[in-house]
Amino acid sequence: MAALAGVRDPELDESVTELGFVDGVIVSGGRVEVSLRLPTYFCAPNFAWLMVDDAHAALSAIPGVREVLVRLVDHFAADEINAGLRGGQGFEATFAGLADGELDALRETFRRKALAARQDRMCRMPWVTCHRAPTPTPTCGAGPSSASTSRPRRRSSSTGRVRPFRRNG
Repeated sequence: MAALAGVRDPELDESVTELGFVDGVIVSGGRVEVSLRLPTYFCAPNFAWLMVDDAHAALSAIPGVREVLVRLVDHFAADEINAGLRGGQGFEATFAGLADGELDALRETFRRKALAARQDRMCRMPWVTCHRAPTPTPTCGAGPSSASTSRPRRRSSSTGRVRPFRRNG
């Protein structure tokens, strides 16, 4: 199960193990069989393909594993997806006439979106969670504040020096 923890639902960016999509695991010698059951029968075939393909790759990378069988169950395109992956076909060949290419670009799009979402969550974390005091964020023109530095400034066109704005009246 640890190898499958890195397999993520492409849309939710959550582990298939945490989401409860792993329906069964059988390990026998160097053979591993896994059943994946997605929460909806009509989950998009490209998303389902990505998860089954990623699960196969994750399990195949385990030292000592010689044979991997990942089966998608209770999905409207399970037969096509299982046969395509078992036969080493790509998504486009499996769904000939229906697919517009392989899923590499889609996979990369989801990876980028997931990274952006994780970065956003990190930026929104309370400082207490980080176990350190907040560090002031420097801003443009940061420095000591005084009456002379808090006024708006402008650059002189003749000298290039910055001078305070003067108000008329």
